[in-house]
Amino acid sequence: MQSSFLADPVLVGRERELEELQRHLDLAVQGKGTTVFVSGEAGSGKTRLVKEFLSSSKQKREPTELSGWCLSNSGIPYFPFIEAFNTYFSGLGKQNVSDSALQVKLENEELGLKSWLMGPVKSEKTRELENLSPQAWKDSTFAAVTKSLLSISTKKPTILFIDDLHWADTASLALLQYISRFIASQRILTVATFRSEDLTPESDGRPHPLVDALRLMGRENLYREIKLPSLSRPDVSLMAEHMVGGRIQTGLAHFCQVSKGKFFFVRFFTGSQLDSSDPSHFLNMVMYSAIPIPVFVESLVTVL
Repeated sequence: MQSSFLADPVLVGRERELEELQRHLDLAVQGKGTTVFVSGEAGSGKTRLVKEFLSSSKQKREPTELSGWCLSNSGIPYFPFIEAFNTYFSGLGKQNVSDSALQVKLENEELGLKSWLMGPVKSEKTRELENLSPQAWKDSTFAAVTKSLLSISTKKPTILFIDDLHWADTASLALLQYISRFIASQRILTVATFRSEDLTPESDGRPHPLVDALRLMGRENLYREIKLPSLSRPDVSLMAEHMVGGRIQTGLAHFCQVSKGKFFFVRFFTGSQLDSSDPSHFLNMVMYSAIPIPVFVESLVTVL
């Protein structure tokens, strides 16, 4: 008996990757922080994997979490870090802080960090800072960010998560490299996702910024990479069966197979078949004509 509603998809076929992320968190708790990149094609479930890891970590160790993300062509330096700290300080603001001195300290820390990340503010108070050279400003920004992370991690082990790193600006990538060097002896784990197929050269022939960053960080052994493979057919079927709440037909199982083992496509195809009043026509096309994934679906996943 199948449900007419889709359940949230379970994470399948990623046990090894979850264990590896947990192992790095265990090391970070001991003061041996590192940076872990989760890479894979669009739709492979990179963000879903990390969210599952963060959720399970909260139940086991209750680490502090800072989450930011990158936007395509945002043009804002340090955007993922601005978002991560905004979310963190916003969460603190919702808590009832009875100590007024502590509240003032937190507010000053937030304002100070934002002023470095978002650039100089024209005012009498900051006029001395505005006269710093670009390199001096960059160095001070890096120092302010790492100081804040260190302060946060002294209370609890800390996880800094950055999604869609393939869209990161060069300033953010340089800051990430600096942080990765700094956290080697701290209770901080940095996790970032990126699409491996998006690391193509720039229009002028220069390497993708993230390719350069990975090369430089690799020289110092500053990161570990978890590469997500496609889901196996049994995992695809298991995921689809959980979503529909029962056994699936052979045709639907084959339909899921056409998803190329990608998390997003399994979810999309399973949902479209459950919503269809007569899925047999499209299923037969898939089974006997071997049509590819629709172009609009391929295009949709690249912007999510």
